[in-house]
Amino acid sequence: NVLVWNMYKGLKKNWEKDFTKLSQNHDLLITQEMAMTGRMQEIFETELAFEFSSATSFFNDGKGRTGVATISKTPSILQIYQRSKYREPLIKTPKVVLITTYPLSNGETLMIANIHAVNFVSVIELLDQIRTVVKVLNNHNGPAIFGGDFNTWSKRKTRDMRKILSSANM
Repeated sequence: NVLVWNMYKGLKKNWEKDFTKLSQNHDLLITQEMAMTGRMQEIFETELAFEFSSATSFFNDGKGRTGVATISKTPSILQIYQRSKYREPLIKTPKVVLITTYPLSNGETLMIANIHAVNFVSVIELLDQIRTVVKVLNNHNGPAIFGGDFNTWSKRKTRDMRKILSSANM
């Protein structure tokens, strides 16, 4: 069972309660906007039932870091990340993709690509980030999941992203 969730840096008052409830019924949580501060950091560092693989988009002026985290009941066997070459306008921060692989009982490996796509940029810049991830997924021999916060808030971004993913048999 897989859940994709933008955790909004744990700023919602019910975040911890939601995490506890949602993680009980899922083997994988593909999360964005993790924040290595406060209670979220404590949970990530002490929850023994899961592996917390994370990739940092940026550091918050000495107040921790934020990015994506893939949370799994099975330990990963590979973790790599891709930081976006394009940055958010105004705040000038990059976004990140975390790619992890997990062993399956049939001897294959499952590849997970967890994206928090760059936002408030042109369609071309967004699609460039997605194509970069698809190249890695296409080189994987086995099943794959590409999930996350794609920031496709326009019809054109959604349509063009779907074309790329469809052409990659996703």
